[in-house]
This record gives sequence, C-alpha cells and structure tokens, in this order.
Amino acid sequence: MRTNKKKYLGWENYETWNVMLWINNTEELYFSVIFILENSSNIPNYKEVIYSLGLDECITGDGIPFVNNKLNYKELDIAIQDMRNSK
Repeated sequence: MRTNKKKYLGWENYETWNVMLWINNTEELYFSVIFILENSSNIPNYKEVIYSLGLDECITGDGIPFVNNKLNYKELDIAIQDMRNSK
C-alpha cells in the first residue's frame, strides 16, 4: 500500500528538516547538544535535549518553533541518537 505523504529532503516535512538543519549547522547549538548527549547517563530524546537547552519556546532562524505539533518527534529522536553515536 502506498501513502501520499510528502517528504522534504528525506525528512517527514519541512519543519522537522528545518529544526535539525539549525541544530546541525549552528556551531554553538550543535556543541551544546553534543555536550548534553555526552554527559547524560541515558540517551535523551529530542524534547529532553531541547528543554534542557531552554529552546522549548524558541524558533529557528527561519521561524520554525523547536517544539511544535508539525514535528516528527520519532524522526528527531533518531537524529539525536545518531548525533550521540557519531561522537
């Protein structure tokens, strides 16, 4: 069975792609996420990382909130885990 879901550059949607773009391409933000990941006894999920950084009410430079109902949190959790595993 085929679904008609649109993808955005391999991500679920533009919003999900955009927040990870900003996390991966903003040096201070990237290293802050890495710091949390390296200093956590468990693997935090995306929301835990964002709340730890105080970004839960912030937006990307493109106006996308780091926490919003359009984000695919499962996909973001995997991306956060991949960041930890790449170090």
